[in-house]
Amino acid sequence: MHGVRPSLLLERDRINWIREIRNKLMNDEIKMNENASTVKLRIVGALILLLFGLYGGGSALVSNGQASLGLVLLLTNSVAAIVIGVLLRSVIALDAPFTANVYLAARLFEAILLGVGATVLVLADNAELNSSLYRLGMIALGLGSIGFCRWLLSSRRIYTFHAWLGLIGYPLLVLAMIAGFFGLEFWSYALLLPGAAFELTFGLYLLFLGRGFAKPDIHPQC
Repeated sequence: MHGVRPSLLLERDRINWIREIRNKLMNDEIKMNENASTVKLRIVGALILLLFGLYGGGSALVSNGQASLGLVLLLTNSVAAIVIGVLLRSVIALDAPFTANVYLAARLFEAILLGVGATVLVLADNAELNSSLYRLGMIALGLGSIGFCRWLLSSRRIYTFHAWLGLIGYPLLVLAMIAGFFGLEFWSYALLLPGAAFELTFGLYLLFLGRGFAKPDIHPQC
């Protein structure tokens, strides 16, 4: 008996040591994944904010006769929209693959329609077609983002009131674009505001608090 106990103790210590090493490696891997997700989400936040300047600045440059530079900014806007869709899809797909694919498709439609619109505006001087393609792109984004906001609400990735702002804002964005087709300019601009407010605040949230978004179920229902 006395001859066996030291070997048993050594075996137990060896097992405990292996468990500690394994747990440490797992914790390190989790931290690395969280850090990578945080960086990814902060990139998304920065790009969402950049979209406002890219499209608005590009359109202004085209209107002021600097068509080539304006087109570069407008096409960069489309690339940024695609990157946003791809990066957010990888996060959403962890627990809602269908919603993730729909959101990515919406961003792709947005990017393609706005990019084609910018091209025909500059190369064919067709402002009317550009406006129509812009509205269709925004309709695609609005419809495709409704499920995304429902996921935000159910997963509690952001505060409840913030998710509701998007859930209300994106359908209103669709209505704003439809109003634009009928020449109702006042309602078109007015209905844009909630969706624009959501995108602006969501971009800021991801840019500065991306780590919180990477960890679900930490936000109170307020």
